Amino acid sequence: MSDEYNSRQRSMYSEADKKQQKEELAHQYDLRRARLEKKQTELQSQLSDKREDLRQAREQHDQDPQAVSQRELNRRESEIQRLEIKANKKQQKLTELDRRQQLGNECIDSASVTEGPTGDVTINAKVGPSQPRLHYEHENRSGLEARKDMDRGHSRSARTGFESDCGITNTPKTVNRSDQNHGIEKFVSEVYDQKRDGNDIWLKTVTTTHEGTRDLQQIQYEISTRPEHGQGQEKTLYRATINVDKNGKSWVSDEWQSPDAENHLKKMPHREDSTTNRSEKSARAEKSSCQQTPAGQEKSQKSLAGGFGPSESSPRKSYDFGKNVKEQRSGTSKTLSSSESEKRSATHKNKQQIS
Repeated sequence: MSDEYNSRQRSMYSEADKKQQKEELAHQYDLRRARLEKKQTELQSQLSDKREDLRQAREQHDQDPQAVSQRELNRRESEIQRLEIKANKKQQKLTELDRRQQLGNECIDSASVTEGPTGDVTINAKVGPSQPRLHYEHENRSGLEARKDMDRGHSRSARTGFESDCGITNTPKTVNRSDQNHGIEKFVSEVYDQKRDGNDIWLKTVTTTHEGTRDLQQIQYEISTRPEHGQGQEKTLYRATINVDKNGKSWVSDEWQSPDAENHLKKMPHREDSTTNRSEKSARAEKSSCQQTPAGQEKSQKSLAGGFGPSESSPRKSYDFGKNVKEQRSGTSKTLSSSESEKRSATHKNKQQIS
């Protein structure tokens, strides 16, 4: 992008937003800690009771070996050992929660989110371990209503260590679930797991929507590595672009991987080609559909072509993400129309009658 274009980028993620997101993340971790600590308390109570029982059993055994056998003592000792192992694992999980929360906060601090003059949203942040979901895609936060044919898809999800409430779009289910969650985002996580000590992994996404809508048109991914303390060059490891036309057909283009990526990672993960898998599934689904429907009424199958990289942005305003996100962060939620409310109320009553 040109310097002029970059100078017209509008920030969508302030220091106040980062502070708020850290608080939301802390709340999710507190809930997880509370569950683990409750289980840990129960285990410690069981251990205390079992140890006391064992102490009394040993005293009985010393007085009369026939009253409590050595075999019974061994069984009780083994039971205590199993509980101790479980308690140690719970403690390790509690320690791991602290580490993950710290890394999640670092990803939040590193993040920049901007909106370009054509409505594209650029998110750039460090990659970290998977974080608790903050559910920014929900209607009261994203402003997107549920649609039967679409998911509310993230540009940057919690799986990559940082969940952004910007750039959430109406996304075809196959794109959100196969190409993103179980495709490129899974690959990003695997790259992070292979990072060398002293280096960070970064992920940059650029998201555009079809004009006048919040339907995904394109999302570009770029994975790179940087030294932790900023000394040294950034190295791009991988690029790919997911495209979606107005009819919901999707394909991956401009996929590129650095030929010397393994020089910057412990090992370069294998990027599974989703084209083959999707094509095979489509063929099976089409065959099944043809067998179950009359001739001439076969359902069409969406296809995916292989591949990532920068592409030209169309000179238009796609959607004012900034205005929407600002309203949702401030707590303004869209109210349902009276007809929608009546319809949902009737549905709820029907469910109660059935139950």
